Amino acid sequence: MMFYQASAMVFPMKGTRQGHFLRFVNGEFIEMKETVASEGLLELWIEDMQIARFTCSPDMKPELALGFLITSGLLFPTEDCELDIVDERTMVLRTEAKTRLVQRFLQTQVEPILPVMKNDPYEIVIPVADVKSLAKDLVGSQNLYPATSGAHGALIHDTTSGEHIIAEDIGRLNAVDKVIGAGIRKGYDFSKALCIVTGKLTSELVSKVINARIPFLGSLTVATDLGIHLAMNSHQTLAGRLRDEQFWLYCKGHATLVPE
Repeated sequence: MMFYQASAMVFPMKGTRQGHFLRFVNGEFIEMKETVASEGLLELWIEDMQIARFTCSPDMKPELALGFLITSGLLFPTEDCELDIVDERTMVLRTEAKTRLVQRFLQTQVEPILPVMKNDPYEIVIPVADVKSLAKDLVGSQNLYPATSGAHGALIHDTTSGEHIIAEDIGRLNAVDKVIGAGIRKGYDFSKALCIVTGKLTSELVSKVINARIPFLGSLTVATDLGIHLAMNSHQTLAGRLRDEQFWLYCKGHATLVPE
C-alpha cells in the first residue's frame, strides 16, 4: 500500500510550518499547500525533580513554565522564584523552598489545590462593553489560529493599567498558562484582572484561573457543569458565549458586570 509523502516543509511564520499535502476536493485528491501549527516540547523541573512535560507551541516557554507553577497551585502569584533556562526545552525552578514545593506538588497529584476567593477584600466592576471589546480583541489579534485552525487563544487584562496580553498555543491550557506567566512578568495585579479564553470552561481550565486569584473568567464558547461548580465555590465570576450578543453569566463572584 502506498502512502502520500509530504514534501519538505518550510517555516512561513513563527509557530507554523508549511508543506504540500493531498486534499479531498469535489470527489478527488488534489495536491495543495497547507500551513500547520508547529509542536515543541518543554520539561519543567524543581531542582533535580521533573514535575511537568508539555507539548506546546514553541514561543513564550518561560511564561508557560511560570504560569503553570502558579495555575497548578505550586506558587502563589506574589511569590518570588528563579527560572533557569537550561535550553529551549528544559527549565529549572531554583528555590530555597524545594521541600515545601515538592510537598505541594505531590498534594496536587492527589487533589487539586483551589483557593476560595470569598474572603478576599476586593471586588471589581467591569462594564459589559469592555468585556465584549476585549473578546473581540482576542479574536482579532490571533495569528496562529487563522493560519492553521489549530490553536487556542487567551487574554489577560489588567483593569488598573488598561493593558492586556494575548497568547496562543496548540493547547488551550497552555495558552492560559502563557498569559498568566506573562502577566506576572509585567507586574499585573491579578486581583483586579480578568481573563478571556477561546476554549471551553472545563473544571481544569477554571481551576487554573482560580489558582491565579483572577476574579473574572470568560470564554467565547461554553462552560461545563463542573467548571461552573468550581467557579461558584470559589466566588469567581464566570461567563460564556462572549462572541454572541446574548452571552451567558453562569455565576457572580467578586467581579460585577454592569450593562452599558
